[in-house]
Amino acid sequence: AGIPFWLLGKAKEQLDFLLAFMDKDNLKQRHLLELIEQRDAVFRGGGLSEKEVAGAHFSTLWASQSNTLPTAFWTLFFLLQNPVAMAAVRMEVETLLQETGQTVSGFRAGGERIDFTRQPLADMACLGSVVNEALRMSSVSIVLRQA
Repeated sequence: AGIPFWLLGKAKEQLDFLLAFMDKDNLKQRHLLELIEQRDAVFRGGGLSEKEVAGAHFSTLWASQSNTLPTAFWTLFFLLQNPVAMAAVRMEVETLLQETGQTVSGFRAGGERIDFTRQPLADMACLGSVVNEALRMSSVSIVLRQA
């Protein structure tokens, strides 16, 4: 935006921290997803500097969070308002947990992770419907018309 960093207080310090967090060495220490590794290789092959690569990773993280968090919030909001939908989604999740041999109790104790692959999640019709409805009810869209 062209605003000098000295006018923004600690913004420069915080930006540097976030870019360092997304640096190649830090990403390797956190057992990256394959997608991040592939993006990293493409960016480095394109001649981007370390700071530019970190910035690209950070912008992807920002975009994913700015879409995922509101969707999760509104989905949970609508589920809490509709006990029938909550029961249907809960049944789907419990069924999937049983099919994959996972338990919520182990997760709550901090010992286990709950892992679902893409296909079983895609097969959850009730959960998908609730997420789609939450997006429909809460998304802000602008429709422009030309006369």
